[in-house]
Amino acid sequence: SPGAAPNSGLKLAVVALASLSFALAIVAASVSASNKNDGREAAVRRVAGAFGTAILTYDYQHVTAWKHNVARLSTGVFKKQFETYSESLGTIFVNTKNTSEVRDVQIFLTDLDDKAATVIVVVDTTTSGLSGGGRRVTAYLQVDLVNSGNGWLVDGLTNLNLGAAAGPGGASTTTPSTTRR
Repeated sequence: SPGAAPNSGLKLAVVALASLSFALAIVAASVSASNKNDGREAAVRRVAGAFGTAILTYDYQHVTAWKHNVARLSTGVFKKQFETYSESLGTIFVNTKNTSEVRDVQIFLTDLDDKAATVIVVVDTTTSGLSGGGRRVTAYLQVDLVNSGNGWLVDGLTNLNLGAAAGPGGASTTTPSTTRR
């Protein structure tokens, strides 16, 4: 009948609008979740990069500053262990007149949720001391972070330089791309 066509067209328009509204709500929720994750990811990357720089930038004349820079980014068991062992490391730095300057930091996020994150941090440094200067070293670190409620802090550190000999500045390895010229 002629009266049925406009009514079915109206029903079709209402269904289409409802479907479109539902699809837009899903997109908005997805974008919101993505933005929340992007903020977390950026914060984790920022802290992991700052930590990689802090732990591998040291100067035998400023050991206290090095300890402070690492400790302020740390928490939990790792912080306690660092505070315990940093005294010995500081003594080694002083006795060997060791310094290390970070040249580049790369961050690879491997796991992230609201409470914890795991990041691989690759840090290129130039070290010097009594044994010589200008040695380029690359460190591969697994950094475990926790969300403290006031921001992300390092709660674990694993050296990933398998088979590398530990030197005065910690275990590291020289890679072909960073060999001394």
